[in-house]
Amino acid sequence: MPSRIEHLQPANNPYRNSFGTEIALFRTSEGGILPIGVSWDSPGFGGEMGRIRGEKGSYYGKFEGLNGGLGATHTYAASCHGGR
Repeated sequence: MPSRIEHLQPANNPYRNSFGTEIALFRTSEGGILPIGVSWDSPGFGGEMGRIRGEKGSYYGKFEGLNGGLGATHTYAASCHGGR
């Protein structure tokens, strides 16, 4: 659905894109799936943020999940999106 926000209208942005929310699905070099979404026109808390979910736990500001076997998960998660 095209955005209703004025600055996101095709005539008002350099990409001539009418959408304020987009979803992409990527495959990692290890064969995993990585869905990425961005929404500039939905109400609620704003800002750049990321979530990581896996078989052993999730990271959204802090790690929550099973103990052990996490390796470099903590350092990788903390480095996403500029360390926020």
